[in-house]
Amino acid sequence: MIFVFLLTSCLSEGDNFQSKQLKSTKGETIYVNTVNWGVTNDYQMSCISNNPNKLKDIADSSYTVRGLEPFLYSFKNDTLNLFFKDSVNYKLSDKTKTIKVLYHILNKDEYYKIYSKALVNDEFFTVPATINKGYPKDMPLPKSH
Repeated sequence: MIFVFLLTSCLSEGDNFQSKQLKSTKGETIYVNTVNWGVTNDYQMSCISNNPNKLKDIADSSYTVRGLEPFLYSFKNDTLNLFFKDSVNYKLSDKTKTIKVLYHILNKDEYYKIYSKALVNDEFFTVPATINKGYPKDMPLPKSH
């Protein structure tokens, strides 16, 4: 009985949902949506969609990717660059008109060089985007180069 309660509470609608808006210079908007759930938020589904509410209802999981931080991304000059370690594990299902989408496969060293920048939202972003909560003064920042 307790197990059923915990399972349903971990899979409730809108559990820790985040949506990041990306807008082209021509006004087209897409969203990087992610939802985390579980006792420690260690379950995650993510997608990039024209719908800002995609994944708000966790049952709406078509065309999503599962796993923590499934890719990194950057958005500049109407180009969405998606970065993957070793292989592409997700492709957009929604079509874009003015936003160009590029997929990049990186080796471990290349990926973690970008990842260190994404941790501090320096030109690159994690999924979900890292919220800068500040570091303790005695803790070194991740290397950005």
